[in-house]
Amino acid sequence: MPLQLTHRDEQTLLALLKLPLTSQQLFRLSSTFSQSFPSERVTRRRLQRLTEEGMLRRFYFAFPSNGRNPAYWRLTRKSYHLLGEIMGELPSPKRSLFSTIGVSLHFHTHRVSEVVVKLLVDAHQAGIETEDVQIESAIGSVETEMIVPDATLTLQCEGRRFRFYIELDTASERIATLQRIPSSIQKKLELYERHRRSSRSQFRVLFVTTSSKRRAMNILRFGAGLTNNFSAQSIYAAFCDDLLQPGNAVTIKRFLNHRLELTNLVRTPRFCRLNLRLPVSDRIMAELNAKEFTPRWTSATVTQ
Repeated sequence: MPLQLTHRDEQTLLALLKLPLTSQQLFRLSSTFSQSFPSERVTRRRLQRLTEEGMLRRFYFAFPSNGRNPAYWRLTRKSYHLLGEIMGELPSPKRSLFSTIGVSLHFHTHRVSEVVVKLLVDAHQAGIETEDVQIESAIGSVETEMIVPDATLTLQCEGRRFRFYIELDTASERIATLQRIPSSIQKKLELYERHRRSSRSQFRVLFVTTSSKRRAMNILRFGAGLTNNFSAQSIYAAFCDDLLQPGNAVTIKRFLNHRLELTNLVRTPRFCRLNLRLPVSDRIMAELNAKEFTPRWTSATVTQ
């Protein structure tokens, strides 16, 4: 029997166009779809069906999870061309979009997917729109050096757009070095600082560390001393394990700012108090913030 693609299948392919996902990650992300998957088992069964039809390819991460290596799915050229017919012409794909991920990048890629899925799901639950989600997409160049964050995410709340660049830190790079090698945190911060000066857009850089919370604090301390006060305020950091804990990582204070104080990305929108599907605590906070909602961004809008 030929496969009949549903709207949920199309949203699945669109999600996998952005980043590789495991069945568990896709199941959680499907809560943002027009129709979510009822369970991870159903998600895995549908992914297998799409794989049998040549729409997806399955690979395995080289680290154990629950006693086995977790599988992740990627698009094939067949599904990519199908998305092109649905969405219109797509840019020429990179070869890496259809191939397996290098073993040395398995942990990094999996954690990036975890962070992005967490932020997308939590933003949806809080009634905050997300747009312009990109993975390892260049945002500009500074003196012939490209700036390529691990992920880019824009949140739209109360008529304002908040742009975030996500940098996942696995402690494989030095924070500061006299040699000024390109792989240091210092070099990244300098590139973002020069990009801020030459761009009209406003943004924040989110460093998510996988090694320890102290690493996140050290990055913030160094960033505060390296840049001026305005730029230091545009740098947030968080320990990955803390960020992935239950609770809304967008509206609850999970990130550290330049003063090493806990802060949130955006406040709960005022209209959330009318959404009965949200937890009571979120609706209460929205009610309390209704009359004093003032975003901490200096400009009214953020544009790319």
